Amino acid sequence: MKILVYGAWLMGSYLASELYNAKHQVTVLASGNRLNFLKDNGIVINHIIQKKKTVSKISITNEYKKNDVYDAVIVAMRRNHIHSILLKSYINRFTLEVSASPR
Repeated sequence: MKILVYGAWLMGSYLASELYNAKHQVTVLASGNRLNFLKDNGIVINHIIQKKKTVSKISITNEYKKNDVYDAVIVAMRRNHIHSILLKSYINRFTLEVSASPR
C-alpha cells in the first residue's frame, strides 16, 4: 500500500517505521526541525526492551502535492496540534485524494 503519515513525532515515526518494515510504500509529512532531522538521519527508533536501535530511510516530505495519491492517509498527532493540519489544509486549499483499489 502507498501510505502517507501526517505527523512525525513519537507515534507517527513509530507507525511509519512499522509500516515500512512491513513492506508498505510510506511517506512521512513533517515540518520544521523534525523535517530536517528526518531527512538527515531517517527515522531512528531506540527499542529499549530489545536493546537495539533501528533506522528507517523512509521518504520524507514537507508538503502534500495535489497529484499525490495514497491508499491511506494517517494523521498521527496530539489532539492539541490537530488545528495545524486543519489550518494548513484551509490555507493551501489542498484535498487529500485517496484512491481505493476495487476488490
